[in-house]
Amino acid sequence: IDRIRKSLPMLPGARMRMYRSDWNLPRYEADRLIADREVADYFEHCVDRLVELAPEPDVALAAKAVANFMMTYVVRYFRQRPGDSGEFAVSPSRLAGLIHMRLQDQVSSTGSQKIFKMMLLTDQSARDIAEQENLIQISDSALLLPFVEQVLREHSDKVHTYLRGKTGLISFFIGQVMNSCPGSPDPTEVRILLEEILESKRS
Repeated sequence: IDRIRKSLPMLPGARMRMYRSDWNLPRYEADRLIADREVADYFEHCVDRLVELAPEPDVALAAKAVANFMMTYVVRYFRQRPGDSGEFAVSPSRLAGLIHMRLQDQVSSTGSQKIFKMMLLTDQSARDIAEQENLIQISDSALLLPFVEQVLREHSDKVHTYLRGKTGLISFFIGQVMNSCPGSPDPTEVRILLEEILESKRS
């Protein structure tokens, strides 16, 4: 009896208690994850792999990140597959690698979506795809600064308008930098640089 009990999968009630009490997931997400045993198994394996990758392991944080990604991109792929089509194309380890990159701000939300779609068609890792498709976010201010300065020079009229109070133009400047800079600039870092330079022009 003990041997059989140990071989049994975790029951939905036990999973719900773990997801809600230990991992602090909202009821809606927990309900959707445990509705399908295959989805729940995949989710838990992915959480385990993500915890292993984290510099400071936090199971609840990992569970929330995996649940968010699965709710947005993964669950529907499980739902759409034919009944016996084999394992899901993206292993828990590969998905954890992608989510880890997103948590580290190494790829943007849009970039992570593109990477995930490519992972469905290839066995490459998230990092390999990101590097191949030039989707690694550029967060080095020294690399971004020349493009920020160039945009401000080319749109000096809008700089004057911004300084006169139309601060909503910051979105325009960010867009111009994102378009002119090769690769995937980190929009947060771009905004910081723009605001610092623009505010320095007030003096």
